[in-house]
Amino acid sequence: MMDNNSQMWPDPREPRSFQEWAKIPFAEGVARWRAAFRAAAPETIGEGVAASVVIPVYNAAPYLPQMLISLAAQTLSNVEIICVDDGSTDASLAVLKTFAAHDPRIKVLSQANQGAAVARNRGLEMAVGTWVFFADADDFCRPEMLADMVAEGEKGADVVVAGRYYLDFQGRHKGLKKAVPRSYFALGETLTCETEGMDIFAGLGHVAWNKLYRRDFLLAQGLRFYSLPSSNDITFVLCSLLRASRIRLLARSFYFYREGNPDSIVGGMDRSPTAFLEAWGAVGREVAGRSARLQNQFFTALVRTGFWHMTHKRTREGIEAVYKALRDGGLDALKSDAVDVQTLNLGLVHDAYDALMRRDPLELVLLALFQARKTKLDAARQDLAKSKKKVAKLEKEVKELKEGVGELENEAKELKGKVAKLEVLKEKIAMLKESEAAIKGSFSYRAGRLLTAPFRKVRALFLVNP
Repeated sequence: MMDNNSQMWPDPREPRSFQEWAKIPFAEGVARWRAAFRAAAPETIGEGVAASVVIPVYNAAPYLPQMLISLAAQTLSNVEIICVDDGSTDASLAVLKTFAAHDPRIKVLSQANQGAAVARNRGLEMAVGTWVFFADADDFCRPEMLADMVAEGEKGADVVVAGRYYLDFQGRHKGLKKAVPRSYFALGETLTCETEGMDIFAGLGHVAWNKLYRRDFLLAQGLRFYSLPSSNDITFVLCSLLRASRIRLLARSFYFYREGNPDSIVGGMDRSPTAFLEAWGAVGREVAGRSARLQNQFFTALVRTGFWHMTHKRTREGIEAVYKALRDGGLDALKSDAVDVQTLNLGLVHDAYDALMRRDPLELVLLALFQARKTKLDAARQDLAKSKKKVAKLEKEVKELKEGVGELENEAKELKGKVAKLEVLKEKIAMLKESEAAIKGSFSYRAGRLLTAPFRKVRALFLVNP
């Protein structure tokens, strides 16, 4: 992308572009951000503050400028951006204050380090917007995100869910899109956790940052973030979806989540490897007494999440801690009598679950999980090979079509040449007709016709057939 001075703009979706956005002056950064995404002009929705964005901040100074620019550049103008510094030891607080001096919508709160959950809850208490959105300090979003989500929410919703992008922190990919499953849109405009065909534990994400919440709904339900070292948004997100009587979905993706940041809450999961079980335990208590279908969906998601944590720990100690916690009652404690494991849709991890329940050694459980992953990868490779064949076939057809088009173009060129010649002939005929008309209208022509009239009659008599 280029500006009027022909200088390169940093692509917002480049994993490392946060380093460049930190160097751009605030007003220029906002203008460039809108231009980069071809955003519409800012607008207001309703009166007062339409949306409050709450951001917990801890040692995120390098990334904050990009996130704050992306929020200040929102096409929804009547927003507030509440940043809660959670005792950062880097320059995060100074960055926040600098941006707040440029935009009065940015409000900065500061507290001793107590964790992201406490920071989010404090931000929620300060929020005055009709809607509330929770963002992470090291991510960013498209400029139309809040306007589109608020507009959807105003159609009647407690929670609005959109798709999301995953941006690899190491730069291996530039925005893997994770959309809301298409099948969910066929279930109706407004959904609940009990809608037949709906699974709030699959497809909507167990994260807060692709969802918009009606503040009155959160307050009425007493929903707050669970204070844990990690997984502190699981309970808040899933309980909000369980209690919502109106869930609306958006097919579009707006939010870019930066994966693999070692300084983030997720990056520190090995320091509290089994915290997710406590979070899911609170969700399990919420699900208790609900329909058997919902309880089966919950337990399926719990098993998959447990195995995800087991394979995503960075240390041997973290892996073993999750394995033992799941094996020694962590799963059984959250499995209700309504759950029939034999009918669960565990898919490729079913063998790993059986191995875990048999109390097989960790190595055998991991072997089953890696075998499931290999099976999935093999299927993906086969799909890729089929796709490549289809692409090759289509490319061949396109080539043939292009050749056919080339032949038609040559024929058309020849026809155009013939048409041009015909036009020249028409012009000559028209000129001859004009000359003929002029001759016939002359005095000498009419006199000659009178003088030769008797001879023409005699000639006609001899030409008549007997």
